[in-house]
Amino acid sequence: RVDHWFKNVFVLPGIVVALSSQENTEWSGLFQNFVIGLGLGALVRVPLVLSLAGLWIAGCAYNSPPVRTKDVPNLDVLTESINNPLRILVGWYIVPNSPTPPVSLLISYWMIGCFFMGLKRFAEDRSRSARSQQRPQECRFERTYVLPSKGARHL
Repeated sequence: RVDHWFKNVFVLPGIVVALSSQENTEWSGLFQNFVIGLGLGALVRVPLVLSLAGLWIAGCAYNSPPVRTKDVPNLDVLTESINNPLRILVGWYIVPNSPTPPVSLLISYWMIGCFFMGLKRFAEDRSRSARSQQRPQECRFERTYVLPSKGARHL
């Protein structure tokens, strides 16, 4: 809305903290941005804070050890596609006085995301197998989908 254009300045505290941070540790920057984002989200609505926290937790579970669901093929698809309904919730709750979104919408959006992520992984596996048959010495696999064998070298 035109009368709420000034809310775009809410990104500035995150930029200031990121630029002024003397520590280059990844977790401190992530946590600072997380706290700033939740604080700014609390100015809008409480459900927005919960959606943002869920999105952050899903991102950490997908990318960060020791959980790192990216390394397990089926969990990879499920946890990567959970971002879709979480993003819908973030956009939904930014709008003032909006009702709770239907659960059927969220589940269907999650499942269509699973479908497309599954197709993407299937296409990646097919292209890897085609490359390995053509030039096995030049084929490189992502660590995510390679099962180590005896004497195999890890990338």
